[in-house]
Amino acid sequence: MSAEILMKIYFIPFAIETYVPVTESNIEDTSIYAIWFTQQHPFISRLHKLLQSKRITGKMDNRVVRLKVEFVKENEVFYVDRDGIVAKDSADYYKLSQKAQNEIESEIKHFSGVVDIKAKRALEKEK
Repeated sequence: MSAEILMKIYFIPFAIETYVPVTESNIEDTSIYAIWFTQQHPFISRLHKLLQSKRITGKMDNRVVRLKVEFVKENEVFYVDRDGIVAKDSADYYKLSQKAQNEIESEIKHFSGVVDIKAKRALEKEK
């Protein structure tokens, strides 16, 4: 079995305040949740759509990053700040509604602790 990573998520709940800035460069190390998807799941396409649902002109606050989502096959990276401002590849900006933020947070917490042992072993073999 060959495992291919489709999506990587690094997340700190939106309402959490931190003592040090959480930025694009340190969200992976400081995240509370780190989840990788190695097979198709409806959440992947749903999250991709949610992140791009409302385009805005503006900037994300890079000192309060709470979510990094990497869609590996598409070579796309999204960052979301605590206010729900989304940056796609630091060029396009979107805004998540409070409802969308709550949905995303709930889904991510739902996946916490789930480990696909066969996928884990396949990833380890590829190293």
